[in-house]
Amino acid sequence: MIARAVCILSAVFVCLGMCAHSRVSAVTIQEIVDQVSQASYTDYLNTLLYTHRGDNRDDTGGPQHDPCADNCFVQLRRFGITTYYDPFTWTTGGMTYNMRNVVGVKQGIISPDDIYVVGAHYDSVGNAGADDNGSGVAGVLEAARVLAPHTFAKTMIFAIFDNEEGSHGGSKHMVSDLAAHPPKGMISIDMIAWNDPSNRNKAYCYSRTPQSDSVRASLQSMVSLYGNGLTFYYAGVTTGSDHEPFETAGLPAAYFCEDDKNPYWHNVNDTVDTTGYIDYAYGTKFVRCTVGWLATNAGLIQ
Repeated sequence: MIARAVCILSAVFVCLGMCAHSRVSAVTIQEIVDQVSQASYTDYLNTLLYTHRGDNRDDTGGPQHDPCADNCFVQLRRFGITTYYDPFTWTTGGMTYNMRNVVGVKQGIISPDDIYVVGAHYDSVGNAGADDNGSGVAGVLEAARVLAPHTFAKTMIFAIFDNEEGSHGGSKHMVSDLAAHPPKGMISIDMIAWNDPSNRNKAYCYSRTPQSDSVRASLQSMVSLYGNGLTFYYAGVTTGSDHEPFETAGLPAAYFCEDDKNPYWHNVNDTVDTTGYIDYAYGTKFVRCTVGWLATNAGLIQ
């Protein structure tokens, strides 16, 4: 389904792109990045993603799991992004569960088969999952909002993955879907709104070398340009997020996140209702860098 969406009307887009390529961009990447709004980011995290105490987006039947996916789908559609549910199944403990990614595609008009992916998972571990990973999903939504009105040479995919906590099933499924047009780069934003009080304003990047050096170097540049006080730190290699299936398939990818010492990770206090917990300004800085990364790599036209 994703591959069909990326390829649809390619000849028309390429023709349009030849005309657009000669134009001078009417907007700069800095201007697009500056449209990232802490208020919008906060609103998504508090009102769309079921991140309050008692909410549960667990992928084995949490009552807010499916409504969260539906809210993400509707929001991406409202931005004018071509959006699909991408279903798959996961079997564990003798039970088979129906899963679905929410996928938004913004087609490039010059090289539509060159694809860049930003992803975040919406499932949780029996809890509200405000930071893990409502914070990243809100970031994907805000990135889509500010990028949607603009034109790019290459294709962007806004992926809201299911089943990260269970088996990275959603990102594995997307890697398979995109086998005909493997992404040129992917970043997973996963836990970006808990600002470690003993190690503040760090932006961590995990990736394999040398396979993902291009993504890591680009992210480091984005933090310098657009991070508003974030400090970039390369943390080595981990399999702990949705970048992992992409790297396993030999694709350049990275995990972009906060420090890994969150005391409320996978417990009932991972909620927007926990006093002093979610740092919305900090999360918004990650979104600024993500928008810069997408706009730069996808080739802003106008």
